[in-house]
Amino acid sequence: YGKCAKDCDPTGGPPCSNPQHHTFFDQIFETSDECCQALGWIDLDLCVMTSQSGGGEGSLEPSNTYYADYLSGSCLKDCEPGPFGCAIAPPPIALYNTIKECCDFGQSWVDSKYCNSRSNGEYSNGWVIDSDYGKCAKDCDPTGGPPCSNPQHHTFFDQIFETSDECCQALGWIDLDLCVMTSQSGGGEGSLEPSNTYYADYLSGSCLKDCESGPLG
Repeated sequence: YGKCAKDCDPTGGPPCSNPQHHTFFDQIFETSDECCQALGWIDLDLCVMTSQSGGGEGSLEPSNTYYADYLSGSCLKDCEPGPFGCAIAPPPIALYNTIKECCDFGQSWVDSKYCNSRSNGEYSNGWVIDSDYGKCAKDCDPTGGPPCSNPQHHTFFDQIFETSDECCQALGWIDLDLCVMTSQSGGGEGSLEPSNTYYADYLSGSCLKDCESGPLG
C-alpha cells in the first residue's frame, strides 16, 4: 500500500499492522513521519495521512490535489469521478497543490503549455510544427477549422510556440514568409495561391517561380 503501519495489537484496529508485525529485522521508526521519509519515492504527506488512518487503496477521502497522468501528458485532480479531470489518485503517487506545480515537476518532460492547457480541459492556442506540410498548425479545437491542427495535436513533448512566426523560425530550411502565410491560412499542399516567389529545383540546377503552370520557369 506504499505506507507505514503501527507496531501495536492488531485487535485494536487501524493503524495497527494486520496481520501482526513479525519481521524482527525490519527497522521500527519512532513516528509515521520518520517511517514515511524512508519511502522517498512516495509523497510524504499522502504516506503519513494513509499510515495514520490505517488505510490502503480506496480507503481515504480524495485529497483534492493533483497528480501526473502519464498516459495523457496532463494532470488529474484527486477527487470523486464526475467533473472534468477528476479521478481517484492511485497510491503511492506524488501529489501537488496546483496544476502548475504538477506540470512543472510531475510532467517535466511534457511541454508546459500542453500540460497546463490539457489539465484544464482547454487548448494552448500556441503553434506546433507540422512537418508533413513544412508549416505550423495552431493548437486549438479542430472543429473550429483552419488554422487549428487537424487531427488534434496530441504529441505532448513537442514544443508549443507562442506565435506562428516563432514556430516557423524553427523550420529554418523553409522560407519564413511562406511558412507563416501557409500556417496562418491553415493551408497544406496545394491549398494556397501561388506566392510568385522562387524556390530551388535541384534536378535542373535552377530556380523556378511559384506561380501557375504555363509560363517558362
